[in-house]
Amino acid sequence: MSFYNPYIVYDVRDGREICQCASIQDVMMMLAFDPDHRKYKQRQFILDQIVDIGAEKLPDDLRLNPQKILAESTAVPFKG
Repeated sequence: MSFYNPYIVYDVRDGREICQCASIQDVMMMLAFDPDHRKYKQRQFILDQIVDIGAEKLPDDLRLNPQKILAESTAVPFKG
């Protein structure tokens, strides 16, 4: 199993995420810009849980048939 651990730098005043950093050195640099209002946390993702879903083309007989549009002369207005 492999793990992905991004660091999240956020603003403590409103909880807004400022950036994601791959290294703790980048985190320290981002905190230095505004040390009174910024904090960080680390998230962990297990990469084996990520599922890649592909797509496949359906045969022509399984597709929806094109719609038949009535000509103007056969259309009847709705009277309610």
